[in-house]
Amino acid sequence: MRNDNLNNIDYYSIIGDSIREKFYYEIIPLKDRNKQNNCSSAIIDFDYTYRYVEKENSIEVKCRYKVLCEFLFTIIKKDYAAIYDIETKTIKKMDI
Repeated sequence: MRNDNLNNIDYYSIIGDSIREKFYYEIIPLKDRNKQNNCSSAIIDFDYTYRYVEKENSIEVKCRYKVLCEFLFTIIKKDYAAIYDIETKTIKKMDI
């Protein structure tokens, strides 16, 4: 995609923290979010990637969600994907 295709986007209406929060609570299942509860200490890592989908005026969001327990072993390492609709500010799960 060429950068001039991005001229139609209202960047001020897109708030990255809001997208990531929606992704966390609406896309990552509760059972996966609670995995670290069995650890006395855990490191939670999110690796997000984003892609603008011009014909849908949306943002494709992908995330690798990883939780390390006691700094020794990985208790979860999963990939999730969603589409964020820029106009309605809603997010829906995508199959990977």
